[in-house]
Amino acid sequence: MLYFYSSFKSKQTTTFSLVDCPNEEELLANFLVFAKNNNGRIYIGWNISDSTYGIQAIQNRIYQLIGDVNLGICECSIYDLDSILEWKFGHDYVSHPKLYRLASLNGITTNNYIEGSKEQELFENSDYKSIELSTNRKVRMISNISDLFITNKLKVEKVSTISRIKDFLYNPGLQTLVGLLGLLR
Repeated sequence: MLYFYSSFKSKQTTTFSLVDCPNEEELLANFLVFAKNNNGRIYIGWNISDSTYGIQAIQNRIYQLIGDVNLGICECSIYDLDSILEWKFGHDYVSHPKLYRLASLNGITTNNYIEGSKEQELFENSDYKSIELSTNRKVRMISNISDLFITNKLKVEKVSTISRIKDFLYNPGLQTLVGLLGLLR
């Protein structure tokens, strides 16, 4: 089990890996300390809201191994980049596997990327280093995709009609024009 935090501004990554910890309980305890020391931070991830892979899964594992200790990460500070991109561009904005395809489409390196199902096999074989490299790559991919999205430079395969309508309606220029027309009445 691996967890990463990447500082968006500095591109610093803190790794929580079984490569560095003797067991999962210590890894989770270290992550708990980190989460408490970084209270109020924003967490951006891929499927991070998913109960199988996201913050909920980490919290559930903490309950199982450590006990009734709250991770202390507010739901309001968790953002799932895939869901945001689906809202912006439509559900089929890129084909599966979405993260890999989106990175490739935008010229973002995918070196060391491993599909989740294969990571499970590596975990069962105690190949934690390969999983760490893959997860680290995914964190960097998410960070780079976020940068491109924020600067309106993200390329996608398809933009839905409803997304084009939303872009038109939420366009600041259109909002200004509607406001000016309202003044002319």
